[in-house]
Amino acid sequence: METTEPYFSLVKTGASSWSAVLVQNEKTNPAARPERKHPLPPVRVAEAWTERFPRLALALVALTIFAASVTAEIEYLRQTGHLFR
Repeated sequence: METTEPYFSLVKTGASSWSAVLVQNEKTNPAARPERKHPLPPVRVAEAWTERFPRLALALVALTIFAASVTAEIEYLRQTGHLFR
């Protein structure tokens, strides 16, 4: 026999504090457990590798700026009439 009374579970939220969380039965309430497309929440890739490899991230930013400036300089020289062969 199933009960219809609400059931609360205690969850520790700090060193000395607890919170009551309502627990619902999945059989009687299908919305109690929402379906997830991924087993874990998605992690942003940019944050993951920049936190793990900060020197590599800095080197990639510097390389990108350098490549952009070299490309701009070559395009400027081409527009002024200098040809690179």
